[in-house]
Parts: sequence; structure tokens; C-alpha cells
Amino acid sequence: MQEVPTYSRFLYSRTVCPALRIPTGLFIKPSSIPIGWKWMFYIDPVPKAFIGAAMTQFYCDTEDPAANCQKISPGVGQAAVYTYEYLKDLLEGSAGQYGQNVGWLVLEIVVVRILVLIALRFVSHIKR
Repeated sequence: MQEVPTYSRFLYSRTVCPALRIPTGLFIKPSSIPIGWKWMFYIDPVPKAFIGAAMTQFYCDTEDPAANCQKISPGVGQAAVYTYEYLKDLLEGSAGQYGQNVGWLVLEIVVVRILVLIALRFVSHIKR
């Protein structure tokens, strides 16, 4: 068996892998994902972990004037908005979904582990 050249592996890791991350909900809104790619959003654990962490990290009660919520400017010439509100719109999530996101993440990890154990049960590396 011939080994893949290092340059080919580098090229693959820098082009194909990031391209597969585009329809997972990190770079575009989950509602904007094309229908044919929606399954990637559901099976990929990375967006669920990221959304769960980001929403709880930037959570701020914007109704409470004493909360001193952080504001950002989404673009040149645009009015500053609360960071939490911007992320809530961008990621289409909320801090209340933390348990749901972590639950999906744990479920996906368990399913992948079971599939790996099943695969290792039927694959023998000692055969010649």
C-alpha cells in the first residue's frame, strides 16, 4: 500500500475539511442551510458545542439596565447591538438551549463510540 504524500494530506486538510464545515451552522445561519445539506447540521457535534458554549458565555439580561451588557458593531456604519442579541440572531440559539445542545452532543458521542466498537468487533488487524 502506497502512502499518501505529505503535500496531498496538507492540501486536503486545508481545503476539503473546512469546506465540509460550511453547511454545519457555524459559518451560516442554520435556517439558511440548503435542504440537501441540512443533515450535516444534525450529525455534526461541533456546532452544538459551540452554540451551547457561546450562548452561555455571552448571556446578558438586556432588559436589566444595571446588567452592563457588552455591545458590538456588526459592520461599518451599523448601530451597536448587544453581543448576546447578535449571537442569538446569528446562531439561532439561546442560553436556554444549553441543556438541549449538550444532550445532543453527548448522544452523538455515544452513538459514534458504539459504532466504533461495533466496527472494531468485526475488523481483525491480525489477519494476513
